[in-house]
Amino acid sequence: MSTEPHRAQGFTLLEVLVALAILAISSMALIDAQTAAVMMREQGDEMVVGTLLARDIMSLVELRMEKEGFGELTITEDGDFNEDEYLDAFEEYRWEYEVSRIEIDLAKIFDMLNQLMGMAEDEGAVEDESMLTGGLNMESLGIDMSMFTEQLSRFVREIRVRIYWCGEEGRREEGMCGPDEVVLVTHIVNPTGRVATA
Repeated sequence: MSTEPHRAQGFTLLEVLVALAILAISSMALIDAQTAAVMMREQGDEMVVGTLLARDIMSLVELRMEKEGFGELTITEDGDFNEDEYLDAFEEYRWEYEVSRIEIDLAKIFDMLNQLMGMAEDEGAVEDESMLTGGLNMESLGIDMSMFTEQLSRFVREIRVRIYWCGEEGRREEGMCGPDEVVLVTHIVNPTGRVATA
């Protein structure tokens, strides 16, 4: 039997330093991942709020158009959500909308239809193209498509609502609202075709 005393085994200084470095790198990676997740959650919440506010403004504009009718001029307005009904909960959000006349180019629409019919005929889906178009060609009948375009444009308007905000207080104070925005676009039809001059 050996009478030598038993030496206690321990970690060397180098092993401790390597373990601490690995722990620090792992902790940094976890913190970065957690920070990114929190930021993505905040951005998602902002997008949800922005979308709901955009739908609210869109509804108000549609009601206005229903009440006042269409006008010849483009309507552009902007503002914020500092009104009492919003309870100062959306101070960093702003809105703007535009109601504009759109040109409906029927000639292009008919050209696209003719191209689609030609492709369908080439693939054998349609045996006779005249079955779908009625065999009529508007130009051959002497009908000017721009007349229809002008008339249809009286009935349709495009509404574009934009909600934008700044995520950071400093950026908002400096007036640098970045690409944080929600844009909704819709088209409304005025069945009467009445257009107010003012």
